[in-house]
Amino acid sequence: MESIQAYIFYIIAYTISNLNAFVILIAIGYSFYLYVYESHGDKESVSTLKDQNNSPIQLISQIKGYFYINPYLSLSLAITLFSFAGVPPLIGFFAKQMVLSAALDNGYVFMALLAILTSVISAVYYLNVIKTIFFFKQDYKVNPVLENVNL
Repeated sequence: MESIQAYIFYIIAYTISNLNAFVILIAIGYSFYLYVYESHGDKESVSTLKDQNNSPIQLISQIKGYFYINPYLSLSLAITLFSFAGVPPLIGFFAKQMVLSAALDNGYVFMALLAILTSVISAVYYLNVIKTIFFFKQDYKVNPVLENVNL
């Protein structure tokens, strides 16, 4: 009974966190329509938005330095990624704790250790995304057409 409850709680928590991450990424994508990509090569100094015919966010490098553009969305995405990683005050921690507790109570020690190992490996990837958002300079600048617009 405990394992079924832990499973249902984990699925609900993960679904809500996943929906939250996708909504935040869609909002970040829409916010990029006000910016142009600033390339640092020998060609043009300012070009249009990367992949303007597709979704604005396709690569992790495209959200590099996004904290300096919109800190609220950046912090929201960071909290969601910390929840995926299982940082203690967030819902992802409690979901993983319930599943691991149910596994250990039923004698699945090897499976619990394997789950902890995969959780640590995935946390490295989530922290890499957070590092990209917060600790790099962005490659975008406000579109010059929109700088003097009064709404």
